[in-house]
Amino acid sequence: VANSFIEMGTAPDRLLMAPLGVDPLMFRPDPAVVEARCRRIESGAPLRVAYVGTISLRKGMHDFLEICRRLPKERFTISLTGPLNADCTGVAREIASHATLHPAVPQARLPRTYADADLFVFPTVEDGHPMVISQALESALPVLCTTNCSGPDIITPDVTGWVLPARRPDLFVDRLLWC
Repeated sequence: VANSFIEMGTAPDRLLMAPLGVDPLMFRPDPAVVEARCRRIESGAPLRVAYVGTISLRKGMHDFLEICRRLPKERFTISLTGPLNADCTGVAREIASHATLHPAVPQARLPRTYADADLFVFPTVEDGHPMVISQALESALPVLCTTNCSGPDIITPDVTGWVLPARRPDLFVDRLLWC
């Protein structure tokens, strides 16, 4: 197998280093980033919650809005990064009163987006394998997502994150308050 990769011009070790399609060399944060994150969290600063992906109804934006409404602003800062789908314009407008919305960024800038966060939230209603979950995990972020994606297959509960039922923003709020 290794010889066939070499013949194709691809180093086999490089392919093996991309778990679930994410390049660790691109997303793994510098230890200083993780140390700064830990110091910030231990200081009691507001927890930085991030979402990356299409801002659409199928990605759970109705639930994300409810999560935003229920979290105390003095304890959480929330940002969403991604393209706005037409089905979500009104909901996104409401989310913007509780969180910061950023347009989609090039893949090369995503590691900085993850580095600025303390926790990744993905309340999808239906999805396959959202690459952003793998990117967040590789960026040393705990992930809070629903059962309606690949989260149950790749998240180790209470170690790398938590998987909750879809359409239960109350459970997301409870877990975020616990965090």
